[in-house]
Amino acid sequence: MIGIRDYIEDGLELEHYQNIKNYVKGVVQFYLNIIAIIDGDLDIDDFDKGIEFEFDFRHYNGWFNAVSKKNNDFKNLFNAGNLKWNHLKEDFYKINLELEELLKSFLDSNHDLFIKKIITAEPGEQKDIIDKFSNYDFARNGLTRSESIDYINIILNKIFDYNKFVNGSGYFKKWNAYDLAKKLDVNVCPYCNRLYTATIVSNNMKITRPEFDHYLRKSKYPYLGLSFFNLIPSCKVCNSQLKKEVELPIDKDHHPYLKIDNRQLIFSFDLNNLDVLSGKSEELEVTFNKKNAGINFDGKLKEIYNGHSDIVADLIYKRHIYSDELVDEINELIPDDKISKKEIIRSLFAMPINEKEIVNLSLGKLKMDIMKELFDL
Repeated sequence: MIGIRDYIEDGLELEHYQNIKNYVKGVVQFYLNIIAIIDGDLDIDDFDKGIEFEFDFRHYNGWFNAVSKKNNDFKNLFNAGNLKWNHLKEDFYKINLELEELLKSFLDSNHDLFIKKIITAEPGEQKDIIDKFSNYDFARNGLTRSESIDYINIILNKIFDYNKFVNGSGYFKKWNAYDLAKKLDVNVCPYCNRLYTATIVSNNMKITRPEFDHYLRKSKYPYLGLSFFNLIPSCKVCNSQLKKEVELPIDKDHHPYLKIDNRQLIFSFDLNNLDVLSGKSEELEVTFNKKNAGINFDGKLKEIYNGHSDIVADLIYKRHIYSDELVDEINELIPDDKISKKEIIRSLFAMPINEKEIVNLSLGKLKMDIMKELFDL
């Protein structure tokens, strides 16, 4: 696993928040207004009171569907000037007091669950947010805690709507998954450092981008669905096939936004015999140090890397050809004394020369570690 924190734009989490805050706040305020209308504290004509962005009724209908009984269209109820508790789901009625308290905390800048804090929370701070949610007493009014959380999660998914963010429609036309991916500029999956994840847009046509893995899974923590440091740009294999719903610890050995020193994991190789000097990949095994190995997906990552043993075998073969003496001779033939021996080796073996290049080169970490071992760099 590769740490990416040092290679992304400073303050990008705040830019992400600024671009989505009106949507998130708008949904929260809408549900608060629905409760106020039902309680008689707000006229239905003022249903959009406090909502800073002008949404169309398609948005309001979509949000309303999470709390209404079947076939109740918000626009029709609004036009009729009629909205009552019997238009809403029974669970919403049972839990509206607890839900109202939670929704108000999202808009309270002094509260630990203020929207800005949730969206921009560092990985370690996300633990605290989870604890705050865990302390809410939702088991009231005839609903078990589990039933209450299941229903509240439906509403939370509307508020922190990752699907709309990904689709990039409506409000999210100006800032969506493509825009965030382009800003991040992480071109190789940080989990495997193997598959490219470049963001490509041509003539306003969205062609490809990385998937976003929810490090803390969205199905369990929907309120972290749009949190910047919970969105890990990753390849489809790691996100959809290897990690999936796996719970990983929030520490520097696993979380791409916490890992600072990429030297904690070192790739190496074991030779079965010297036939590898002729480029035979079946005669070697790719290994990495067990201590602080980070993400290995139950051993699958090691198997995947051994599927690239031919690359290591080729590096060993080339190293056998390019002796130290030959590299020195090549160095002497180049008149520009600004080119170092390390840069010559980099050119000969197409290896990354620094940590930054690892982030954007497929198998960059593997290649750099192997070459450091072969050349004692």
